[in-house]
Amino acid sequence: MTDEWEEILDDYNHAKTALWGSPEEKNWHRDKETGYYFMWSAYYKAMKAEPKDYLLLARILAMVADQAFVFMCEWDRYTRYVKPAMDAYELAIQAGQKPTEKELQEIRSFAEYLLYERKCWNAPYEEQVKWIKGHEQLEDVAWQFPDSIPVLFEHTKKTARLKLDYEGVVVTFLFEGASSVQVQNELLPRPEWISEFSCYPCQGCKDLLVFDVVYYKITCSAISIESIEFDDDYEDDYNEDDE
Repeated sequence: MTDEWEEILDDYNHAKTALWGSPEEKNWHRDKETGYYFMWSAYYKAMKAEPKDYLLLARILAMVADQAFVFMCEWDRYTRYVKPAMDAYELAIQAGQKPTEKELQEIRSFAEYLLYERKCWNAPYEEQVKWIKGHEQLEDVAWQFPDSIPVLFEHTKKTARLKLDYEGVVVTFLFEGASSVQVQNELLPRPEWISEFSCYPCQGCKDLLVFDVVYYKITCSAISIESIEFDDDYEDDYNEDDE
């Protein structure tokens, strides 16, 4: 290993310790700021370095793919990091390097998961909305996910509620048996507009459903429409139309 790759390895090891811990660290706590600094340092150096140490490059790409969920959609994670990591592992094997079976299986499983999610996102709307109990009511009031505005989100250990307002029609979605709740940009002001929607059976457990509107991603056992309300502006417009 060259001095350049020794430096990259050192950055990678610092990132691992900060983000994933180390057996030597007795009172370890996750340090994202330090971890991301060394992760990106290792990544940029590895992408520029020639010739390549493909095994270390693959491990760095796999690390970035694992951490990128906080700022990147699944398809971008696959194309930018997971697929290149798989290619780098293959080149490493051809060069006589020996990745572990565990890391090879992890990156393959990761790729399968992201490709499954991509397939589900591209499914017709009717195939996705059917997983929501009472979804027929949405059509009755001409309601849609794109351009709706989040007005409330709350969750406990087992349930979650998301209230979305589309042109004065406010729909509350109830998520029961919630096993995972992800909120993007949790510390920032709430998003103004929902631009995308997807709902599909979870890849690892088809008894669970995944509901994803980018800002909020919830894995649960059942999704239903709890209520449909109309704000004052909608009622005024509705009455004017009747007149």
